Amino acid sequence: NFTTRSPTYLLFGECIDNVSSLAISLDGQFLVSGGYDNAVILWHLSNKNKIGKSLDNSKDLVFSQSNFVEFSPGGELVINGSVSNSLRYIDSFSGQLIRDSFLVGDSIKSVSSVLFSPNGEFLAISSFTDNKIHFVDSDTGIQIMSSIDGHDSRISSLDLNSDGSVLVSSTGTTIRFWDVSSGMQIGDPILGEHVDGINVVAFSPDDQVIASKSWDGIIRLWDIATSQIVWEIYTEFNFGRDDLLFSPDGKFLISGDIDGNIMFLDSMSGKQLRKSLEGHPWQITSLAISQDGKYLASGSCSRMAPLFGCIESEIRLWDIFSGQQIGKELILHESEIIDLAISPNGEILASAGMDSFVWLFNFNKNSLIVDACNMITRNLSKDEWHTHFPGECYRQTCSQFPPEYKDDRLVCRVQERLDNLFIKEYWKKVFSENKY
Repeated sequence: NFTTRSPTYLLFGECIDNVSSLAISLDGQFLVSGGYDNAVILWHLSNKNKIGKSLDNSKDLVFSQSNFVEFSPGGELVINGSVSNSLRYIDSFSGQLIRDSFLVGDSIKSVSSVLFSPNGEFLAISSFTDNKIHFVDSDTGIQIMSSIDGHDSRISSLDLNSDGSVLVSSTGTTIRFWDVSSGMQIGDPILGEHVDGINVVAFSPDDQVIASKSWDGIIRLWDIATSQIVWEIYTEFNFGRDDLLFSPDGKFLISGDIDGNIMFLDSMSGKQLRKSLEGHPWQITSLAISQDGKYLASGSCSRMAPLFGCIESEIRLWDIFSGQQIGKELILHESEIIDLAISPNGEILASAGMDSFVWLFNFNKNSLIVDACNMITRNLSKDEWHTHFPGECYRQTCSQFPPEYKDDRLVCRVQERLDNLFIKEYWKKVFSENKY
């Protein structure tokens, strides 16, 4: 709860090593985490119960890392990839392992990244060992087309366009586009524009441009049709893993920097749309945006110690429209925050840290009110109300309990009368999307 700075729920006692990746299913029912102990754990978000047993691979424990977890578009499957364990298919409903290291032969080892196609029919997989991109059938695990070969170094990032027909990849300082059906490169590679290694490439929602960011802090927007730079901007150097995002409507980009600032960049011009969000004391390590584009979550280290590095991290939630922070920062992780995820309904935020903890937060006001009213037996008293909501008119927060007193101030009587007369439906009809 971002108002009280307390978690809605803590999932713990299962992860014995650093949590490295989080994902929430599109229907908001399930949460999955992967860790450096090579364990994969599934939870129901509704009751916070674990689904099945934790999946690990103890024989490979010393060398294996669960680098990422990803839900299929339908939410029925989880893909888990690791350095030494290739890929695992897990049933979301039972938590049972469906297929382990299913890839044909030994052609794909040390998986570095995996993407589901938008329709869920195939997977695009990159490997640390052969610098190739492989395509396999999502159901059978059988390779369905020729691997893409043409990278001269480790593939650092992949992304697919909205219909899965074009793939973009980055290696070192080079960006390439590929036709998925033929495996052929589209046009010439983009060479030499980034001086330092590229750590992320991403398609815009309308597939017209891609964004790239390199370790030297340069963000560039590229026109896909011409492979020309639309704009570029320098930001402070940052080690953040997930610190470059398109808004859901594609109108702006969000990026964090080493000083803890969060920028909003116009997709057309690259100009800052507003003053950067400030408050984090150290670099941004992770960002997540809600599907409706209203909320942004950011993670950053809040306390460093010599020799030990980050010993405390914070999470902040922001209202994107106003640029205001919602509530106070949450300080719960005792190490760096690795990943953040917001549920599709925009009500639950999940965080994973290198301290092996996964925290869940409910930041929907109406849901929090319902939860609170289910835990108490009365509304706030007059003294309690004025302590927590000074200057505000008293309200009957929990409808199932009578009000503890009546606020007889003139302004409150007028407000109560207007609330009764000016019903919400009429307000929406007259004032459209303005806040009631």
